[in-house]
Amino acid sequence: MALMLAPLKCGIHIQKRKLALLIRQTSSYHVWNKSRNEPGTGHTRQSTYPSSSPPHLRTATWSTKRSENSRQILEAAKHLQLTDKRTCWHGHAGGGLSADPKNVLKEVNSAQILSAMLSYVWPKDRPDLRARVALSLGLLAGSKITNVMVPFMFKYAVDELNQMSGHMLNLNDAPSTVATMATAVLIGYGASRACAAFFNELRNTVFGKVAQSSIRRIAKNVFLHLHNLDLGFHLSRQTGALSKAIDRGTRGISFVLSALVFNLGPTVFEMALVSAILYYKCGGQFAAVALGTLSAYSIFTILITQWRTRFRIEMNKADNEAGNAAIDSLLNYETVKEKDLAPPLTITPQEATIRFEDVYFEYLEGQKVLNGVSFEVPAGKKVAVVGGSGSGKSTIVRLLFRFYEPQRGNIYIAGKNIRDVSLDSLRKVLGVVPQDAVLFHNTIFYNLQYGKINATPEEVYQVARLAGLHDAILRMPNGYDTQVGERGLKLSGGEKQRVAIARAILKNPPILLYDEATSSLDSITEENILTSMKEMVKDRTSVFIAHRLSTIVDADEIIVLNEGKVAERGTHQALLSTPGSLYGDLWNAQNNRILNSSKNSAEPQAERLSQKEEERRKLQEEILNSVKGCGNCSC
Repeated sequence: MALMLAPLKCGIHIQKRKLALLIRQTSSYHVWNKSRNEPGTGHTRQSTYPSSSPPHLRTATWSTKRSENSRQILEAAKHLQLTDKRTCWHGHAGGGLSADPKNVLKEVNSAQILSAMLSYVWPKDRPDLRARVALSLGLLAGSKITNVMVPFMFKYAVDELNQMSGHMLNLNDAPSTVATMATAVLIGYGASRACAAFFNELRNTVFGKVAQSSIRRIAKNVFLHLHNLDLGFHLSRQTGALSKAIDRGTRGISFVLSALVFNLGPTVFEMALVSAILYYKCGGQFAAVALGTLSAYSIFTILITQWRTRFRIEMNKADNEAGNAAIDSLLNYETVKEKDLAPPLTITPQEATIRFEDVYFEYLEGQKVLNGVSFEVPAGKKVAVVGGSGSGKSTIVRLLFRFYEPQRGNIYIAGKNIRDVSLDSLRKVLGVVPQDAVLFHNTIFYNLQYGKINATPEEVYQVARLAGLHDAILRMPNGYDTQVGERGLKLSGGEKQRVAIARAILKNPPILLYDEATSSLDSITEENILTSMKEMVKDRTSVFIAHRLSTIVDADEIIVLNEGKVAERGTHQALLSTPGSLYGDLWNAQNNRILNSSKNSAEPQAERLSQKEEERRKLQEEILNSVKGCGNCSC
């Protein structure tokens, strides 16, 4: 319910810097700055900023590398002395805010909840809905009045019959009794009950549009509010639990609206009406007994409800966790139905061969990705698969895991067709470090241990050290208990891939697959990881899908794919020595790009420092002059 009311209670009384706007401005500035400093353009840069920074800014080094813009923007923003306090909560908006929303938000009580709900029941901009509410209340009053009249009609009928005869009535008196006033009163008794039921049903029909309109408007506001929340919220949210909470809140709103309009007030009205009638007809003692009984029942109901609420909260929490686990598994899993009674695949590292035999595959009809691919990976050998983008390198890994089935051809592991073995046993003998590591919304320790669920903490720590991740985890505030966010969004690309590498090491399978596993790592870290893993892949079948050719120069064989076919194969030296080879062209292209990058970075050190200092001043000036706000579009 708190999530549903968040859009209603967000105050707009803050003055913070809009970092989202600053990122856009800074990015545009670097594009402009680059174009103005290109040789031959005739443009020279003139600084319009003072030589010294304002006293509340610290000196910070600003790099012109666009890949580091976001990090340095945040670093520069940390040095700003922002004194304005925020009274709204958008989840880490604008920086400089405690991660605990309880520090800035006031607790919403029941009276505020009811007040907010009434604004949807009685909307000022919808006179048609207000008319329906008024008509519903009129029908409700009519229903209550006719309901109170029912026992009186029965009383009048009995009294009338007693006045007609001084003796007990029997079947002989039936003809004369039917035509009396008592019969008419009894008919009125039935009519009163029927009218009460009719008014109730008509009231529900009239109020239905009001309830649905209110639910629709609240759900729309919640949806807009979720999109207005900052990245900090969306990195920490759990999709399954969030969708469960929204669904449960929407259904709860329908109940609250009905209870608010048709139960709470009308029940109090009916109690007062009945007590007044008892007081008038029977005296104060009867009225006191009725009020006391109803009050005791109400207090008992409230106490029991509050006691049950604790269990309801626990049940909802468990329901959220179950829903989130189910959604998380569906988001992060591709599956192919396995055959019934398929035999398991059991192999040792000494017999872990892989053979592709004339394999054809296409994701879309008519667009072949693999076009008759055939090759073999001997047991205990390291084979690399390289090629241009879209040549089918990653598809080979997906086919080995049977995420997809080839249209033609066969794939064998240890001489067994993978179509004929169970999926569970097939995937147990394969370990993969994917190009895009998929992490669950849980702790780093859980994601590392996922490679081997029954692994001990010491084993997890050891593989984290091998992957170069242990020290980085210990520097985090919560260490191995740090939440990684949905699909690992709180970790950098390199950290996610190190987690995937550690998973594969922990699983210790006979066959290892690396799908461009180090493409997001810097060269030093990449070299350290590859060195640490050399002992692991020794005498173990391994397939490297490589983008950086420098990582697979020691492969026993390199397979070059081009347009879905095996274009070349051989060792690194043999392929380079072949005139006009595709592998040689790829190798030369990568080396030339590295050399050009090094040449361009040979700019005089003094000029680079001058550029960084000027850009730092411009960044800080833009921060100070940026639009005031918390950094969220809802403010």
